[in-house]
Amino acid sequence: MANELTKHQIARETARALSLVDQVGQVTVTERGVRRWDITPHRVARADRLAALPGYTPPAATPLPWPERGIGPKRTTEEAAQILDQLRRTCCLAGPAGNRSYNQLPRPLPRQG
Repeated sequence: MANELTKHQIARETARALSLVDQVGQVTVTERGVRRWDITPHRVARADRLAALPGYTPPAATPLPWPERGIGPKRTTEEAAQILDQLRRTCCLAGPAGNRSYNQLPRPLPRQG
C-alpha cells in the first residue's frame, strides 16, 4: 500500500515520512510486516488555538464604530494657553509655587529589564 511505511523508513527518512503524512493525510507504520501505528496530521483551527489561551476574549460580531470627534472637550487657543500658564505656575518649573529649576525636579526611576 502507498500509505504504508516501515518503522525503519520512519527512523531513516523522517522528513520524507512527515511530508507524506501531509500529502496523504494518514500513513500506517509497519513493524516486521505487521501494521502497528497510524500517523495523522494534527490540524487545529487558529480560532481554537486562540480560544485555548487564558484570558482570550473572542472579537465582537460587529466592530465598534470610530468616534466622530476627539475625546474630551474642545478648547479654544486662548483656553489652552490659560491651562498651560496655570500648569506652568503650579508645576515646580518656575513661579510662585516654588522657584525650582528644571535640574532640581525629581528624576524618574530607571527602567528595569
